[in-house]
Amino acid sequence: MKRVAKLLLKIQKSQYIPGNIRNSLLSLYGYSIGKGTRIRSDCYFTGENIKIGCNCFINNFCKFYSHLDTESLVELGDNVTVGPNVIFCTHSHNIGETDQRAVRETQLKPIKIGKGTWIGANVLILSGVTIGKGCVIAAGAVVTKDCKDDGLYGGIPARILKRLEDDC
Repeated sequence: MKRVAKLLLKIQKSQYIPGNIRNSLLSLYGYSIGKGTRIRSDCYFTGENIKIGCNCFINNFCKFYSHLDTESLVELGDNVTVGPNVIFCTHSHNIGETDQRAVRETQLKPIKIGKGTWIGANVLILSGVTIGKGCVIAAGAVVTKDCKDDGLYGGIPARILKRLEDDC
C-alpha cells in the first residue's frame, strides 16, 4: 500500500494531471484539501500532517515538509494564496558540539497560515511560525517569527513593513 501511495504522490506532481484529480490523489494519500482549492503541478509533499483550507491557490514548485508526528502540522486557512517555490518546513535540529553542529534529534513545530493571507514567491517559512489572517508576505522573505494579522512582512528575517487596512 505504501508503494501505491508513493506512486500517487509522484503522479500528482505532473503538469498533465488536472487540478481536481491532483486534489483527489492528495486526499487519497491522507491530506486534507478544502473545496475549491487549486494546487499547481510540481509541488512536493512529505509527511502526513497537511491541511489546506477552501478556495486556496498553491502555485508551482511549492514544498511542504511535514512529518508523521502531529506536532509537524502545516495548516493553511481558507482563501490563502501561495506564490511559486514557497517552502514550509516544520523540521529543525538542536545545535550540537563542534564535530557535528546539526545533532540527529529533530525538533518539530507546526506552521499555521491565517485566512486570506498572500505568500509571495520564494518565501521560506520555518517551524513554529504562525502567520495571522490577512497578511502579505513579500517575495523572498524568510519567516522565522510569528506575523500578526493584517500586516505586510518582508526581508530576511521577515519583519513588519506596514499595517494593512481593509481598503487597500
